[in-house]
Amino acid sequence: MQQTTSFRKLITLTSAMLGLLSAEFLLGMLSNLYVEFPTTTDQQTLMDATWKHWQTASHAILGILIVLIGLWLVILSIKAKVRSVTVISVLAFLSLVLAAVGGDRFVRTQHNVWSLTMAVGFIVAMGLYGRLLALVQSATNGS
Repeated sequence: MQQTTSFRKLITLTSAMLGLLSAEFLLGMLSNLYVEFPTTTDQQTLMDATWKHWQTASHAILGILIVLIGLWLVILSIKAKVRSVTVISVLAFLSLVLAAVGGDRFVRTQHNVWSLTMAVGFIVAMGLYGRLLALVQSATNGS
């Protein structure tokens, strides 16, 4: 019974995570298409520019929320006591951290390699959360 409750919570939160990641992607694309950062190397000016545009500000805020939800999913996965679920959840969370670090470094430096790092972290996390959802749904249907 305890595991079924844990799995239901994981299914709900992982489904929400996939929706939030989709919204994060769209906000990132809007930022990429419609926001122009100043041509400077001053990190404070670049950070200030992030908060002046609703697209990038929303992208950053949602990114922080996504990382926190990812941590919550790790905790729920550990409580579920299924090794494969925990491993996937931890790897997905680490992918989110990679994306967040890439995003922060991209804003501060405007070097494209950090944008690529953010994109790779994002797509790996998206795939892993999709796999996590399928794994937990399968385990729930099998019990």
